[in-house]
Amino acid sequence: MELLKLENKVRFILAVVKGEIIVSNRKKADLFVELQTKGFTPFPKKAKAVEPEVAGATDDTEETEVKSPADSSSNGVQISDYKYLLAMAIGSLTIKKVQELCAERDKLNKEVDDLRKETPKSFWRKDLATLDGQLDV
Repeated sequence: MELLKLENKVRFILAVVKGEIIVSNRKKADLFVELQTKGFTPFPKKAKAVEPEVAGATDDTEETEVKSPADSSSNGVQISDYKYLLAMAIGSLTIKKVQELCAERDKLNKEVDDLRKETPKSFWRKDLATLDGQLDV
């Protein structure tokens, strides 16, 4: 999820820098619709969801929630689900920030790749080695 969030931040900042997304002098609802149509992933604040919802996707099993019409769309995605993009300081909408986020994304990608290469047995061995070291202390 963190990797997807970083990738969305990079896309968002690049779109703002290139002028593809205009943030200033716009209604929040218009910006919300544009983020949805451009495929940015919403991240609801609820801890229930294991995976983030994909923009435009619907889920037949979702619970009905009480929402104000100005704060939501027809598919259950709320404006606050894009807060991770819209709450970024204007000073962070720069190419330098994109480079920092790309470096962070690459580091996270490497960690994910390393974890995928591991076997359950190797995880157990590492945990046991750590436990053994703690027991000696």
